[in-house]
Amino acid sequence: MIKMKNWVFSIALIFAANASAQLQYMGSELGLEPYVGFSNLGGAVGGELKYAARLSENLLIGPSLRIQRTWSNNLGVQSNMTT
Repeated sequence: MIKMKNWVFSIALIFAANASAQLQYMGSELGLEPYVGFSNLGGAVGGELKYAARLSENLLIGPSLRIQRTWSNNLGVQSNMTT
């Protein structure tokens, strides 16, 4: 079990460098932004998928979907939530 946790942590750490990927195609943009963060007191894992249509040089509009799982153990009080 500990080896599996180390493996998952290692993979998450590789992708956790706040990497983002955006693809531009014919005046629109598709983006994927993963997020992973850990500390001694808790952590967060999440990501975002977004689509944007370019209306002008500095204006893009469109929907996005973001999900984030957060947990903590601060002073022995455990909590977690998904947003």
